[in-house]
Amino acid sequence: MRERRVAALSDKLDALAQDFDQWIALSAAHAALEKHHTQVRRLVRRLEPLRALLDSEIRELRRAPDALGEAHALEHEVLFLHNIWEFYRAKLGQRHVPWTRRFLDLADDYAWACLEPVIRAAVDAGHIGAADVREPPLVYLNGDWSPFAATRGLALMTESVDVSETELELFRQEVNALPLSVLGIPWYQLSHLPDVLILAHEVGHVVEDDLKLTVPLHATLAVAIAAAGAQARQGAWASWMGEAFADVFGTLAGGRGFACTMLDFVALDLETVRGEERDARAWGAYPTVALRADLMVAALSVMGDPDGATEVAERRDALLAGANLMPTFRGDAQYIARGWLETPLPALGAKSLLRVARVPDKHWPDASRASREALKQHAIGSSDPRVLVSASRIAFEEDPLTYRLREVALDAAAGDPQSRLLHRFALSRATGTRSSAATARGASAAQLQAADDDAAQAMLARLRAAR
Repeated sequence: MRERRVAALSDKLDALAQDFDQWIALSAAHAALEKHHTQVRRLVRRLEPLRALLDSEIRELRRAPDALGEAHALEHEVLFLHNIWEFYRAKLGQRHVPWTRRFLDLADDYAWACLEPVIRAAVDAGHIGAADVREPPLVYLNGDWSPFAATRGLALMTESVDVSETELELFRQEVNALPLSVLGIPWYQLSHLPDVLILAHEVGHVVEDDLKLTVPLHATLAVAIAAAGAQARQGAWASWMGEAFADVFGTLAGGRGFACTMLDFVALDLETVRGEERDARAWGAYPTVALRADLMVAALSVMGDPDGATEVAERRDALLAGANLMPTFRGDAQYIARGWLETPLPALGAKSLLRVARVPDKHWPDASRASREALKQHAIGSSDPRVLVSASRIAFEEDPLTYRLREVALDAAAGDPQSRLLHRFALSRATGTRSSAATARGASAAQLQAADDDAAQAMLARLRAAR
């Protein structure tokens, strides 16, 4: 029985080594998932030392006095490691299906286009070392009803039913320590490209977390509240800070298309929106829909897009139909949005988010042009992922009922606007592996290897301590 137990456990761990090899091959140059080349390799580098340690311990079982009991404990750790890898493997695996892959490829590049300028500024400022830069976010489809940043502690559930709260917290901790942010998006958005704009909100959470901006953002909020003479409302806005900032950042990175999409998305029903209020008994994590709209309108004004601000304000007013709930809060938005967008941040080398991350001036005109080209079946000129996603929103609003045809057309160069926009992106996306976000920001291969080795050893230490 000892020999059988040890051999079986060795096989179970070996399955992980084989899986690592398969995914490394799948993400090699010219392979199907070449754009995930560095993501896969950095994840494997972080997890391989733990696999190797477990392998050596399994080999030692042949001489252990209580091999069966120790084998059972090690089997639990082998499964724990498999679960960490599965958290990413399942999401990467969604790229194997052509009609999900073309959507996810564009969503991945959209999220990175929103995030990359901020990361670049933070590295240039010396706020984070180049070797500490996480890889571009990985977007995946899931069963939740709205997009979310999974690394903020949401939906980090393993499939195992035999997991203690301590183990689950350890699982969350280890996933958060790995060099890859994960952004979830609902399955039902697969056929509705305009809602990809909402990912800009989730990127805002990644910016706050990865650059450790929570304290500076609270400080800027306090200054803005004081300027507004709203000290009595400080507690409310502090409670809403994370989500309010993500709305402001999403507007900055996604433009007016983001604001219009977000307003549609959060307005679940008229009765709720027109009667929504908060008080000190339960401020909650989110401002009301009206206050979120106010923040996005204010952000567009600060960005120098008065037409966008007017458009979103008109939609907000039509939605509220004269309801003026929490009126003392309504004027705070302009101070808060301006503070977060215009205040120089040490993390960005004393540059403001407005200077670093603002969507280009030509974004909306380019998106409008791409939308017309998609609607009229003309050649689409732009290949910018942010432009193409915003163009999908414009085309959808032009004629919501016929925006998409019902048949699936994987290679449609003609057809409905969404198919044409996705096809344009697929054709224009550069072939070849994508360089690591860290090496692109100046980290050498040796620095990156050393950083990953150190992180792997830290993971080992935490897992050893948890035994």
